Amino acid sequence: MWIGRHTMNRWKWVACLILLASFLLSACSAFAPLATEDEVLAGLSERYGGTEFVILETIDGSEYERTDRPKAQLYRAAPPEDQEHPFWVLSYVRQFTRDSLPSYYGNVLEDTYAFDYFLEQFDGFLIKNNIHGFFRSENTRVDMSEYLSQNQFHSQGGHFLVYVTQENAADVVQQVFAFIDDFYEVYPYQEILDNLRLVIYFCDEANPIQDGEDAPNLHIKRTIDYRYTRIYERTFFYPFENEKYNDAQSVLKAINELFYGITDEERER
Repeated sequence: MWIGRHTMNRWKWVACLILLASFLLSACSAFAPLATEDEVLAGLSERYGGTEFVILETIDGSEYERTDRPKAQLYRAAPPEDQEHPFWVLSYVRQFTRDSLPSYYGNVLEDTYAFDYFLEQFDGFLIKNNIHGFFRSENTRVDMSEYLSQNQFHSQGGHFLVYVTQENAADVVQQVFAFIDDFYEVYPYQEILDNLRLVIYFCDEANPIQDGEDAPNLHIKRTIDYRYTRIYERTFFYPFENEKYNDAQSVLKAINELFYGITDEERER
């Protein structure tokens, strides 16, 4: 009986220590400081190859706080020589968890510098080449100049709708993919582009997507090859992800089949 009571007491102490450790870890968030403005600027400069930035505005970020993000601060920043094109910076303290290890808190810095630049350039490309397309945020069409200049935070996410017809689909798809390839080749911070949450959808001009409607995720054909591997034929692509379906021919093939009922065999006749 003594051994049993001793064992029970030992496990009680272990349980108490675990609870105490959990309490201390959760309390650590209260003491983990947000990055200072100087640290934010230093982080941006390091991320963008030594480019200098200035803080134009500091905005309360409490609405972007959540359970695993107990502190947040929002900024508007820009290069000193180009303050007419500000971008968003979100600095926050985040809780990180690891398998079988205690969680911990660290500083995270998100920004829209590269994302905003791409949006502006791609939107200009569509206009210059008379391609019908536009950017949507939260399933709503936006005016690009207003979207980039508005005093409301936007994250690195959204999608472009690019409309095609049966007659111009091949030319439009090739132009879009050529622009993406050229942009990626010359942009100096390619590793930043790899993290952009962006999708480009090709849509049928005869069936426009209305504001409020979801992006056309149903424009996917699923087939099974002889090795029982699922293949996806998409009319959309992720411009900076090197997946096997991210090529012009596979997207065009899906457009012809899903929009216009034209197979490769019929096109070759």
